[in-house]
Amino acid sequence: MNEKLQAILLKIVVELKKNKWLVAPDWEVTLKGEGHVPLSKNVRVTGNLDDEEWHDEIETTIDLKLSSQDELTYFPEYTIYANIFIQGGSSKDIAYKLDADVAFTERDVRDDKKVALAANKISRIVEDHIESEYSDYVDQNAQDIKDYKQGGWRADVDDER
Repeated sequence: MNEKLQAILLKIVVELKKNKWLVAPDWEVTLKGEGHVPLSKNVRVTGNLDDEEWHDEIETTIDLKLSSQDELTYFPEYTIYANIFIQGGSSKDIAYKLDADVAFTERDVRDDKKVALAANKISRIVEDHIESEYSDYVDQNAQDIKDYKQGGWRADVDDER
């Protein structure tokens, strides 16, 4: 990765940090060796089940890099990793690859507005995706979660029969 493109990537990382994303301690090694920057954030989500509403935080990690198909235009590309678990439900791993629909060229190294736009889009898309996954998870595990909250596992009741 050339210096200008690396500068754009690092500027996006700085903007993401303003949105409360944390950079992994070994990010410099990962950037030099693998060409991406790992970031993490606890994404706040809301769950609803019957008349009960609650808030939860899902530890979410993204691996951010710039990718190109023509070596002229570069797009921020990232993979989302997270795990959702609520007592009574099964564990759900998330691994999802996306790109921000903001294109960069080497000339964009000084375009701070474009960099901020890309970072804000990435943050919003990741948060929306995790919220959607969490909602789907609650819907898919609703009965097991209800059973657990009522004092036992449905499987335990089934075993007694």
